[in-house]
Amino acid sequence: GDTCPAVRGGRTPHVLAAIHDAPKTLAALVAAWPGAERRADSRGRTAMHYAATFGSRRAYRALLEMGMDDSDRDATGVSPAEILVRKAPPMPRPARDWEEERRGAAGEARWDYAAVMEHTSLRYVKKTMAARRVREIARERQCSWKGCGKFLFDAKRCKVCKAAFYCNATCQRHDWEEGGHSLVCKRPHWDKDMHEKGCTAYDEYKATPY
Repeated sequence: GDTCPAVRGGRTPHVLAAIHDAPKTLAALVAAWPGAERRADSRGRTAMHYAATFGSRRAYRALLEMGMDDSDRDATGVSPAEILVRKAPPMPRPARDWEEERRGAAGEARWDYAAVMEHTSLRYVKKTMAARRVREIARERQCSWKGCGKFLFDAKRCKVCKAAFYCNATCQRHDWEEGGHSLVCKRPHWDKDMHEKGCTAYDEYKATPY
């Protein structure tokens, strides 16, 4: 008789065998508890519904051979046959020319699609990084004079230290006299002849502000 134990949700061991696509286990369970494979759970689904849901085709075929009907509907009105149609894998598409294995005219090394795509991706990354670097170099600068602080793309660079940027000569003069730039401004590589002549950074600044 139908005395098969049920687990959570009213599912029988037949359901677990159908989920794991184990037709031999399913046949043994049917022999032990005849008719239990037709028992529905709390959602109205039988073992065949779960076999169709999980793509267990061997278990599905075994249940059909046992006499189960794949047109039985669950609580939502869906049959195992309809579920199986939805779960069917798509038809494989024909391989494109550039996906096929190829050899050269003289039988040289095979054209490796994966290697070509990896090289293409690497070139794209290099170009992307180069473009990002250009944008970083060309980014807008901020005026070094604290009384101004404006951002602009055509900022003038201090010709001595090449580390400070200014809107115009007025901002540069204010930063030199009031902002303390005269204390930190120095040429990165001091010219020997200028040092011998005693030329200071401010002397050069007065001669060539930019």
